[in-house]
Amino acid sequence: MRKSSLFLVCVVMSLIVVGSLQAQEECRDAAGGVIPCPATEAPPDNSPPDRDGDGVPDNVDRCPDAGGPAQNGGCPQEDTGEGDSTAPQPTVNLPVLPTDGACVLATQTANVVNVRQDPSLNAQVIGVLQPTQIYTVLTSNTNDDGLWYLVQEVGGWVFADVVRLAGDCDLTPQVASAFLKLGDIKGES
Repeated sequence: MRKSSLFLVCVVMSLIVVGSLQAQEECRDAAGGVIPCPATEAPPDNSPPDRDGDGVPDNVDRCPDAGGPAQNGGCPQEDTGEGDSTAPQPTVNLPVLPTDGACVLATQTANVVNVRQDPSLNAQVIGVLQPTQIYTVLTSNTNDDGLWYLVQEVGGWVFADVVRLAGDCDLTPQVASAFLKLGDIKGES
């Protein structure tokens, strides 16, 4: 081969290689315009699990299934009514509690209250108390977290600081933490 032919082959090959590199770096939209190409590989996600997506990892989130700010342990914050929201809030009429009869409770505010599997702020949330309802108290427990009530209708524990108590609660038995297996308290095996 002559030098000029060899030179020409090298130039053509260079143009093909450069052209294919440019084609790989450019993407086009439906109209034929050049747009940035999407990344071919997503970076690995090494962040810890966060089921509720609130940015608080599940291993430190006190409410891993209900979103809330980090300063509240990942739990939803109670709406205080303050702020710049202009949307009208619905009015909830809290029930009037009886002064005698069985020991009952209701929420303190118009917000739902978490019901937990065990009397602990770290226990799984198994339901909620509705602010318009009155619930029967089966027993109570005092532990390091504070005072808790076992609610018959929901079959779980509510923290005393977020409910109103009424009726004849002096006769409600208090169960020791050593006997807190819910099935034993409710007469189940």
